[in-house]
Amino acid sequence: MHIENGPVNIYYGTDILVFKGASLTFKGQDDINQRVQIICMDNIIIGENVMISRDVVIRDNDGGHEILTEGYKKTAPVVIGNHVWIGQGAMIMKGVTIGDGAIIAADAWVVTNVKPNTLVMGDPARTVQKNIEWRK
Repeated sequence: MHIENGPVNIYYGTDILVFKGASLTFKGQDDINQRVQIICMDNIIIGENVMISRDVVIRDNDGGHEILTEGYKKTAPVVIGNHVWIGQGAMIMKGVTIGDGAIIAADAWVVTNVKPNTLVMGDPARTVQKNIEWRK
């Protein structure tokens, strides 16, 4: 685990698991609330000024399980941009990039990339608003 720029506030009950050879990077100034799970088998980058609410799951892997299909990859990097707000209970899955300024609504299941400054919600997550701005 690597922190590049300033503190990362991690609250109790958070479970961060980084496997041998994997890379988890926090750009800094991040707030990670209670009971968050981060499971890193490949590469996860969390940008600056990211707010992660309670009970969020971020994973770059399928937990060691794999589908026996040609071309299947059991891990893929996750990149979370700067100034992103991830709502309670959201799940960020392998291979996802979340653009700067995005908001992930509570209980969203994110399996595809999220464009900058968009609000996504649902299962699977879909864009419901573009050109958003937010502040702490």
